[in-house]
Amino acid sequence: MARDLKVLIIGGGIGGLSAAIAIRFAGHSVTILEAEEEITEVGAGLQFSANATRILIKWGVDKLIVKDVHHLETNGAPFWDIHRHDLIKALHSMALELGAEVRVQSRVSDLDFGTGSVVLQNGEVLQGDLVIGADGLNSTCRKKLIPDDEEPEFTGDMAFRVLLNLEDLPPNDPDFLEITTRPQCTYWLGPSHHAIVYILRGGTQINLVAVVPDDLPRGVVRAPCDTGGVLKLFEGFDPLLLEIISQVPQTFKWKLRIRPELKKWSHDSGKFTLLGDAAHPTLPYLSQGAGITLEDAAVLGQLLTEPIPLAKVLAKYESIRRPRTTSVVKASSQQQYWYNLPDRPEQRERDRIMSAEIPQEEDPFLWKDPVFAPWLFGYDAHEEARKVVGKYPL
Repeated sequence: MARDLKVLIIGGGIGGLSAAIAIRFAGHSVTILEAEEEITEVGAGLQFSANATRILIKWGVDKLIVKDVHHLETNGAPFWDIHRHDLIKALHSMALELGAEVRVQSRVSDLDFGTGSVVLQNGEVLQGDLVIGADGLNSTCRKKLIPDDEEPEFTGDMAFRVLLNLEDLPPNDPDFLEITTRPQCTYWLGPSHHAIVYILRGGTQINLVAVVPDDLPRGVVRAPCDTGGVLKLFEGFDPLLLEIISQVPQTFKWKLRIRPELKKWSHDSGKFTLLGDAAHPTLPYLSQGAGITLEDAAVLGQLLTEPIPLAKVLAKYESIRRPRTTSVVKASSQQQYWYNLPDRPEQRERDRIMSAEIPQEEDPFLWKDPVFAPWLFGYDAHEEARKVVGKYPL
């Protein structure tokens, strides 16, 4: 394997930028191809547990965003509540600082896995030693790799998001002051509905995500929604939750979708692989989608420091990452069931276990489970990759 690879990354989101950083640290040339006019991110809050933040700290990205996150030390690294825009901005800055080339308005129209060539919509052809598809849930790279791959599946849930600026809220409101001055993550669980609230940007913003049964038409993924309709869906819930929702006149609702597990992420040529949501999209109930994407990038970058053929690098990458991401995706889907239980004895037993002071094994709230939580949060992606250095896959 050449020591200075030319790597093309399709997609300039969290996955693409993270891969660029990891691969630049490995000493290879990187070009990111982003279809949109600029590197940006829609949405609001992200929660990053220790398995993700230890990667960002190792890369030095924490120094670019530390002022914008809420910290809580756990499992040997911080837990962060962070705005997506702030994360993307920091990752973009770090990728550029490390020497990655970032090209916008560079939509990919075709790939040749055998040669590692990429054709842009404007007809330009780029050649790489390795091409990485990091183009998200609706990945064109994935469809090219697996032509008969199934379309994203509907989960029966849809989500709303509300982002409030503290300066726009009623002054001296005791409930809002409680949320912003005593940082915490608050969950409301009810039949077929749940909501989560946490703060962003040093307590200057309140982020709410609410999940309800999907009522969007089959062909519609995202649509505007009057706040009155959301309030009606949460009728009878905690007045504080309703007060938060009522602060905005309109929000958007979007379908929560997932895709079936892939049997392979890479092409046999050793010149192409998938990363992040393009390979393993997950539901948001464990807040791990971005985290396991960072893990992918860190593992792949570490493996690319080893002077072995690319096909063997990618085989190692899949052997390390696929079992873990499969487990995380399944666990997140399991949380969907527990969060939305109807009022019945199983729900009361769930509440009893979740409210116990001492965590119990098989806790429905997996962040507390004494077996699952250390496995999830204690993961060190770079160390997992280093374990297989010198060990050749079959």
